[in-house]
Amino acid sequence: MKKNDIVTVQVTDISHNGSAISKTEDGFVVFVPGLLIGETAEVKILKVLKNSAYGKTQTLLSASPMRQNESCSIAKQCGGCSFHHTTYENECNIKRQLVKNAFYPLGTKAPEILPVIASEKETAYRNKMLLPVGCDKNGDYIAGFYRARSHSIIPCEACTITYPEFFAITNCILTHLKENNIPPYSEETHSGIVRHIFIRRGEHTGEIMVGLVVNAKKAFQELLQTDSLIQKLLKISSHIVSFAVNINTKKTNVILGEKTVTLYGKKYLTDTMNDIRFGISLPSFYQVNTPQAEKLYQKALELLGEDYETVFDLYCGIGTITLNLSKKAKKVYGIESCSPAVEDAKMNRDLNNIQNVEFICGTAEEEAPRLVAEGIIPDAVVLDPPRSGCDSTLLEMLCNIQPKKIVYISCNPATLARDMKMLTENGYQASAVQPFDLFPRTFHCECVVCLTK
Repeated sequence: MKKNDIVTVQVTDISHNGSAISKTEDGFVVFVPGLLIGETAEVKILKVLKNSAYGKTQTLLSASPMRQNESCSIAKQCGGCSFHHTTYENECNIKRQLVKNAFYPLGTKAPEILPVIASEKETAYRNKMLLPVGCDKNGDYIAGFYRARSHSIIPCEACTITYPEFFAITNCILTHLKENNIPPYSEETHSGIVRHIFIRRGEHTGEIMVGLVVNAKKAFQELLQTDSLIQKLLKISSHIVSFAVNINTKKTNVILGEKTVTLYGKKYLTDTMNDIRFGISLPSFYQVNTPQAEKLYQKALELLGEDYETVFDLYCGIGTITLNLSKKAKKVYGIESCSPAVEDAKMNRDLNNIQNVEFICGTAEEEAPRLVAEGIIPDAVVLDPPRSGCDSTLLEMLCNIQPKKIVYISCNPATLARDMKMLTENGYQASAVQPFDLFPRTFHCECVVCLTK
């Protein structure tokens, strides 16, 4: 097999990133986006490795009954969504199987994987959009999404999973940039001004925050003509309550810089989650599907139960779970490494007049052991780490201090399975794993599980 060959394949499974796992007649594995289990297709080979290849569909020979017409015109180019071509019911079934696949290495010790809790919204659920800005071949200003596995921008004027009003705001910004000859940033030359457009909306309040990520340290207000731009944006939407500029002058793929300057309105967008008010600054993490995140956090609190002396909430962000934990314990410690998020968390604690929560800025791996060394031992722990999961030294510490319960929320089933293996080998018993779909049409899936000593 070589590049550009046309081969016939049949799909046998779906990989962790949503691509179909298909096989040729002689059993060679070919990964192909956009196919479903049981389908056969003629595929053009794009890349050949020792034990597998990557391809794209040329002709669909037999279609699955679960196939549907794609609802997005750029889905195949963008690569952000993996499941526009199938029913939502089938998508949830696929995600459940993907979680099961992540636990296969545990064998007979693998926990039960419950059916996925589906999202209330299949479309228009994302409360945040972050678009790179650039120029096309004709020099026209564009904003959109990166082509899969590249930094080539695909122009986008609509996205089925994002709030529609975001694109009216985006178009207003692009028009302003072009009219005032404000150049987009170029990764190749490290020149130009505007790198990304940032928009976030409060699900329950309707408030909108708009931001620009810029390659300029000084005089950016004059460079961007921000006073004029803000007035134009306010005519587009009266719900805009904040306009900010984030400074990122580094030659890097990291999107946000360390400094954010608010030029209009509030520093924070406000929203509610499970009846608690939150202020969210531009750099801070906030789940993009608010109604589904509320269900996820309610489930985590239900698994935790009631009446603890001390609870640790590790990787706590702006305190979305921590502040709810205040109802269940005499004292709660939230630990987060992102300093803007910790500032938000402290503000949110005060905003809700909660007295028994302390937020600490630092890594969970360093700050949790420090608290333990000071004699502060948690009865229960909530974990919500990044995709890389928990550091092994942190898990070792938890095994040593033996909290009664550990509730683990994960955005990566593979690292969840890895970390659960260590915890169950050290005396913890896991409940059934409950997947939640916070990201319809993408391959991502959140899970929550309770481990009891």
